[in-house]
Amino acid sequence: MICNICKGEKDGPHAVRTCEGNTEIVIFEELTGEEKKFTSIPYTGDTKLSKCPDCGIVSGGFHHPGCDNEICPNCKEQIISCWCEKIDCWCEDCVKEREERRAEYL
Repeated sequence: MICNICKGEKDGPHAVRTCEGNTEIVIFEELTGEEKKFTSIPYTGDTKLSKCPDCGIVSGGFHHPGCDNEICPNCKEQIISCWCEKIDCWCEDCVKEREERRAEYL
């Protein structure tokens, strides 16, 4: 299976050790209407050879987006179930929607 962000293989003998495209996460801060950048939290396995059981990256590597074990750098909960609003789409419609929401806070 190929990661749609880093274009690397997620499993098998040619799996990538880290997802180079998932090193930062942008969160929309509801209280201020600001976008905040956070450095992604690397996977910390038991040993340097440990692999994430969900996305297959090694200890010290960044998870592939959507991984069950990725931790939100803002609230420190599992990113797939936290309430932080991740910004992962930069299409014209989504950017416009965020700008309109941000204007509500000014």
